[in-house]
Amino acid sequence: MRIQGHLSDVWRYRFLLQNLVFRELKIKYKGAVLGVFWSMLQPLFLLLIYTFAFRYVVRIRVDHFPVFLFSVLLPWTFLSTSLGAGVSAITDHGSLVKKIYFPRAVLPLATVFFNLTQFLLTLLVFIPALPLLDVPLTPALLALPALIALQLPFVAGLVLAASALYVSFRDLRHFVELLLQFWFWLTPVVYPLDLVPARFAPFFVLNPMVHFAGAYRKLILAGQLPSIPEWLVLAALSGGFFAVGWRIFQRRSPRFAEEV
Repeated sequence: MRIQGHLSDVWRYRFLLQNLVFRELKIKYKGAVLGVFWSMLQPLFLLLIYTFAFRYVVRIRVDHFPVFLFSVLLPWTFLSTSLGAGVSAITDHGSLVKKIYFPRAVLPLATVFFNLTQFLLTLLVFIPALPLLDVPLTPALLALPALIALQLPFVAGLVLAASALYVSFRDLRHFVELLLQFWFWLTPVVYPLDLVPARFAPFFVLNPMVHFAGAYRKLILAGQLPSIPEWLVLAALSGGFFAVGWRIFQRRSPRFAEEV
């Protein structure tokens, strides 16, 4: 009930959350003629570059490599940009935290939803481009919103925990930067998981993003639904990370005004 009560506070301030997300979008694209369309054009250009590079220059022996890459690179970017920017969400708004009452969780969550918006815009380009890359559109893609909905609390939990801890431990930003670099290469973004030596495979299974990566590739590249056990694992990871992140944030939030 306590967690539900705090979440209901965030819901009551949902318009503040919405305004913060729109504010970030306006700041990012201020003065740009095409505005948010840059969020759609950028992945399109990257997709064209990677397609050319890996078809005609660097011939990696993975079928449909541009789709193989982007199907995990896009959700990975959602995680990494959210965590990288969200770690300082409280300290960046120190004056606001000291002066006005509102659920402090709105600040890191605004960062997450801003990057979620960017992620969704890139998918609006990537998914329709699949037939041009010899990957058919399949009914399995209808489950993509459910998978994104599971990744969202997972990312939010990490950002909530990191932003709360950063208020007291300012070295955390540098740790997060190193962690993301290390984590990227432990996640099968640019290589298939079956290339991992058998003796290291059990350690890779402990990486939550391995499970999300596999689910995204199944839906987008293979046109298959993850199995029920795979969905249950993703749900457990999502709920578990969010619950822990939320608890850390709520326990530390009463001291934010004194420490920022």
